Amino acid sequence: MVAGQRRGISLRLAIDGPTYDSAYGKAAEVDCSALLDGQRLYFFAVNRNLDEPAPVRIVPANGRFSAVVDADILTGSDPTAANSFERRDVVRSRSFDDVRIDAHGAQLMIPFPVICRRDVCLAFTEHGSRIR
Repeated sequence: MVAGQRRGISLRLAIDGPTYDSAYGKAAEVDCSALLDGQRLYFFAVNRNLDEPAPVRIVPANGRFSAVVDADILTGSDPTAANSFERRDVVRSRSFDDVRIDAHGAQLMIPFPVICRRDVCLAFTEHGSRIR
C-alpha cells in the first residue's frame, strides 16, 4: 500500500501519546503520517514500543470516515527479525480487520501490537474546505 500511494495531500497530524528519549531528543512511540487523495485517507503508523501495544484513535478535524477500504499490518517475531533468501516470510505484510469506526464516522480505533507497522486506507468525506 505504501509504495503504491504517491499522490495526495500530506496532512499535519496532532499526535498525543507516550514518548521516549532518542539520540535526537523526544520521539513518539507511535510514529504516524497521513495522505488525503480525494475521498481516500491513507494512514501509516509504526508502534516503536518493544513491550506495550498501543491503541491508536484517529479523529479527523474536518470530515467523516465511512468505510475501511484496505488495511495491512507488517510485523515479525521480534525487533531483530529479518527476511533472508532462505526464510522470506519472517517479516511479512498481511491484511487485518480490527479497525473500528464509530457509528457517526467521527473517529476510529486501531489496536497496534508491539513493533509493527499498520497501513490503513479509509473512505473519507470531507466537510468544508479546510483540512487540518
